[in-house]
Amino acid sequence: KQYPHSTVRGACGWVCLQDLQQLLWHPVLCVDFQDIQRALPVPSMFPNLRQLYVCHPVGATDWVSGLEALENLEMLQLNVKSEAQLPRLERLTYLGLDVQPGVLVQLHLTELPALVSLTLRGQEGKASLLTDEPALHLHHLVCNDLELLSVDFAALPRLRSARLDSRIQLDQPG
Repeated sequence: KQYPHSTVRGACGWVCLQDLQQLLWHPVLCVDFQDIQRALPVPSMFPNLRQLYVCHPVGATDWVSGLEALENLEMLQLNVKSEAQLPRLERLTYLGLDVQPGVLVQLHLTELPALVSLTLRGQEGKASLLTDEPALHLHHLVCNDLELLSVDFAALPRLRSARLDSRIQLDQPG
């Protein structure tokens, strides 16, 4: 579903709070700031977001954990530069992660119960898909330019499509 969106850009990461307040009830937000914490101190400032696109790398684990307050979030595109664990996101159906070199992202699929499509990118980045039970909800997996992907494909019984870069080293969690 496509929603009208707003893009917030800033060269130095400063933005007028009044400008942000105009976007409070907008369902889609594209944030293009070098320092996300300065521009958007807490994600809960936008409680109705359904789609969030963050262009520059995020390294603050407390900011990432604050995404849990976005109860309506359906799509998330995030660029991570340090190990950060995503919180439980009940309605998230699409997740796109750009993983910076040398960073390991561990995704607990049980914390993302509605996730249908997952895209992972990042030259020399690493990702591990973890689950305690079969992840029946994940149907599409795309991995480009990762160095390592750790996944138990048997735990993804309804996976319909997987596009994996031929250079990715595959491993099983354990």
